[in-house]
Amino acid sequence: MMNRKKIKNLFSITICLLCLAELLLILSSWLISSAFPDSSVRSLLGSEGVRWLLGHSAVNLRRSSLVWLLLAAISYGVYTKSGINRCITDLLKSRKLHYRERLSLFLAATELLFAVIVMLLLTCVPHAILLSVSGDLFPSSFSQSIVPMACMLLLLIGTTSGIVIGTFKSALQWTDAMTYGLRKFSPVILLYIFGIQLVCTIHFVFFM
Repeated sequence: MMNRKKIKNLFSITICLLCLAELLLILSSWLISSAFPDSSVRSLLGSEGVRWLLGHSAVNLRRSSLVWLLLAAISYGVYTKSGINRCITDLLKSRKLHYRERLSLFLAATELLFAVIVMLLLTCVPHAILLSVSGDLFPSSFSQSIVPMACMLLLLIGTTSGIVIGTFKSALQWTDAMTYGLRKFSPVILLYIFGIQLVCTIHFVFFM
């Protein structure tokens, strides 16, 4: 409990520091641009800066990494609540598994194997459709979709395992597992939102 509390406190302090850094950057950009008008530093309190600050808030967050983070949170919640992780732990410790637990592991392995075979067919055969025009994996459609595909596979494994084991007896329990993952990842999501805003602001002030 103490470790979790320390982690939560660390997240809170980090988010507060990011907010403070954003405010200091806004003030310092105005001071620098006023003191050195010929410099390339853009003021966030000038007309251009205010337009950017208000008009690009959503644009700064409109990135695939945020979608990946949300998908990872949802799939993590379903996987964790399904009970398949407990079955894997019991299997590794040579504990006796019930029929439903053995069946869930078999289905999970089958789904994983099927996904690997499909990915190999889509990337390793000649003229594979997920390769780039030049035939490379990075960058390509494969590299852009690997994280969402991995999250969806984890979501599928968690869903089927939860149904087979009996932890998901209703649609409500399934959706609750999704929101559980979002709650667990909420500090990371907040950290990402404030962090990416600060990074984009630094880029606008000094490098655009």
